This record gives sequence, structure tokens and C-alpha cells, in this order.
Amino acid sequence: VGGATIVLVLGWPLLLFGSSAVFANTSAFAHFFSGVVVVLAVAIPVVWLQALGRRGLRGSSFQRSWGVVSISTAVTVPLILLIEGAALFSVIIMAGVVFILSSLLGVS
Repeated sequence: VGGATIVLVLGWPLLLFGSSAVFANTSAFAHFFSGVVVVLAVAIPVVWLQALGRRGLRGSSFQRSWGVVSISTAVTVPLILLIEGAALFSVIIMAGVVFILSSLLGVS
């Protein structure tokens, strides 16, 4: 985790700071490079989390490691969307109930 943590702590803020100059530029090279910056800005924390999660475990294949990341992403993203949708639905229902009760009671 040592090397991954150093990259996260030092490289990621530098990448984000440097990306402001890339996104401010309107040249064709800057447009191409902005995609690279976005991929690195996402990949560095993902690799760090994977290295942190594997700390103390025996090594496995590279394919298995990224398989775990892809499966967990494929499962957790829809699950989170379902939970957020249920929470939003609950808030809308509660707001409707409060609105109806306040109009019935004449509270303004």
C-alpha cells in the first residue's frame, strides 16, 4: 500500500490542480489530454482502494483483482440507485402528505 498511498497523496492532488489548466485551454491537444486526466483522476483512487483492500492478503492474478472491481461495481451501482430511488420516493410521499395535511388544516 505504500507506493499506492504515495501516488494518491501526492499525485492525485497534483493531477487535479494541473487539470484546471488543461480544462481552461481550448486547443485540440487539451481536449485530448482532458480525457486522459479524467481517466487518471478516477483510476488513481480505484487502484488505491484495491491496494488498501488487498493489504495483508496473498497475491492473486491481475485478472481476478479487476474482476472483483468490475463485479462489485456492477452490483453496487444498481443497488445504490435503487436505494436512492426509494429514498427519493419516500421524501416525495412525505412532502405530499405534509402538503395535503397543511391544506386540510388551513395552515399556510
